[in-house]
Amino acid sequence: MAGRSSQGPPVGCAFYRTDVGHEPLREWLRELGKVVSKEIGSDILTVQWNWPVGKPLVDGLGDGLYEVRSTHRRKEYRVFFCISASTMVRVHGIVKKTRSTPRADLELARRRLRGGGTMSKKHVGSSLGSFLDEMNIREETELLAIKKTLSLQLRQAMKRKSVSQSRLAKEMHTSRTVINRMLDPGDTGVTLATLTRASHVLGLQVDIRLTARRTRAA
Repeated sequence: MAGRSSQGPPVGCAFYRTDVGHEPLREWLRELGKVVSKEIGSDILTVQWNWPVGKPLVDGLGDGLYEVRSTHRRKEYRVFFCISASTMVRVHGIVKKTRSTPRADLELARRRLRGGGTMSKKHVGSSLGSFLDEMNIREETELLAIKKTLSLQLRQAMKRKSVSQSRLAKEMHTSRTVINRMLDPGDTGVTLATLTRASHVLGLQVDIRLTARRTRAA
């Protein structure tokens, strides 16, 4: 089990760029502010680091279009993306106010796909990392994404082995409260000792590495 692979994520991550050079989703996130951008950004990183990812974090909408589902203070946010040339290109974002996604937003996202996920290079814009740096929230966002990744991996392992939270607590000789904190995607205060005990019970191996960050152009 690793919060983030030293080999790099399975897909890249970029904003969609219009013909005239605008990046609508980047501008939308900027307008939402740092707090909401950190929440949405951490979900995007979690998807990028663990792709492919399914529900509840990601849902497929057909024709190569997917959505990342984020929640902050009871508000629902959706970021639509496609996978083009091994890159997660984020094409549109909305605050979801109705049960079903507005047709106009889906049509806009699909128009930007340029034919089922095949996108010309000129429409692949800047990286998420450059935006996080611009907003000065990279460190906080990556920390939250690491915890969300660990929570995702633990829940997947529990499902594979049919281990309930009560059983995991019993085999770890700890309380349900500790298990709930460990599985809470937003709780970044869980100790390595707790994660190590849980991974042993679930047949996982903790794999943590520190590597030099590669600088890339935005």
